[in-house]
Amino acid sequence: MLVPIREKNNHLPMTKDQRGARRQRLRPGSEFCLALFPILLLVGAWVAQVTPTPASPANPAFVDPLPQDTGAAGLKQTLVRLGTTARLMQDVAHPDDEDGGMLTLESRGKGATVLLLTLNRGEGGQNKIGSNLFDVLGVLRTLELLGADRYYGVEQRFTRVADFGFSKNADETFQKWQGHDVALGDMVRVIRTFRPDVLVARFSGTDRDGHGHHQASSILTQEAFRAAADSKRFPEQIAEGLLPWQAKKLYIGNVCGFGAQTCPAENYTVKLNVGEKNSLLGMSYIQFALEGLRHQLSQGAGG
Repeated sequence: MLVPIREKNNHLPMTKDQRGARRQRLRPGSEFCLALFPILLLVGAWVAQVTPTPASPANPAFVDPLPQDTGAAGLKQTLVRLGTTARLMQDVAHPDDEDGGMLTLESRGKGATVLLLTLNRGEGGQNKIGSNLFDVLGVLRTLELLGADRYYGVEQRFTRVADFGFSKNADETFQKWQGHDVALGDMVRVIRTFRPDVLVARFSGTDRDGHGHHQASSILTQEAFRAAADSKRFPEQIAEGLLPWQAKKLYIGNVCGFGAQTCPAENYTVKLNVGEKNSLLGMSYIQFALEGLRHQLSQGAGG
């Protein structure tokens, strides 16, 4: 059925010939609208997928942003990040090994893009909230760590090696992990992909680290610092399109051991003040990091 159309400023019905001529003039535009309609539907569907919605039982995956990442504080945090292209990567063994204060200072305080590489998912560690062990515990600790990462302001990666429980030394750890190359290759891949300016080993790679996994994480980091820049190491990654990458600096942590009350100046080259208060966070960097660490309840960090 055709609906009568009136020309602007003309209150008389159009004749049959006029209607036909008008249809001729409208046809190209009508075809354009019909062609555009499916595109609009696709765009609308895409927007619906990428637009976040509030958390609910039907949508449990969405997590509300932290207050510090919204409003004026969130905007100022973004502006801080725009002030630098620096990239930092820290390597640790298990979830909760990370230096949260340092990560928060570098990410939120200095605006660096920061990545945390955790070798395993802690599936062989302690669990203080239930009887779940191994794979289920690994999933739980992964989720706890991701919750903490939101406070640190970092990206997260893992390697393929497993937490098999307490290890007395690095040699035993590498024997269980089938040598260096599985974990080292994964670490090199992350370095070549992320391309950090600074690489930080949380541990020293010595006996003072205690756990063999801790020692191994630092030994691997020191090896990966050079291996990632060598196109002859893990050439299959180069064949895939990754390029060698040499980080500019490598820093080693745990220079005085756990629980040390003092540390001789000759033991370190860089000292960071994570107790400094950040006005955008409303507390110091270490305090904000501890808010994140409290998500790791399976390790007794909720108190």
